[in-house]
Amino acid sequence: MARKPVLLNSIGISLVARFERLGELSDLKDAISMLRNAVGFTPHGHPEKADRLRRVATLVSFMTTPQTNTAQLVVLCFWLVASITSTHPASSLVKNDMGDYRDSVH
Repeated sequence: MARKPVLLNSIGISLVARFERLGELSDLKDAISMLRNAVGFTPHGHPEKADRLRRVATLVSFMTTPQTNTAQLVVLCFWLVASITSTHPASSLVKNDMGDYRDSVH
């Protein structure tokens, strides 16, 4: 079971690469699903949890339009990442991603 989040994360990343190559929206949706599951199976306090959450938030933000209801999920993911990584050396990346997202929806 300990490998499950790693495998789900790897599948999700592969689906993102396929989406980037072929442009099939279903690949992006499947990638988000796999990556969300990877986050869910990643224990609290695990060093990869924040990065996985950030990846989900970034991908979901690509799908956020005025017609979708995903903005709250994106904000929640970024907030969780920020709370996990507030003292982490990569915390500036999270803040930068949050700012980019905020700018894109306003």
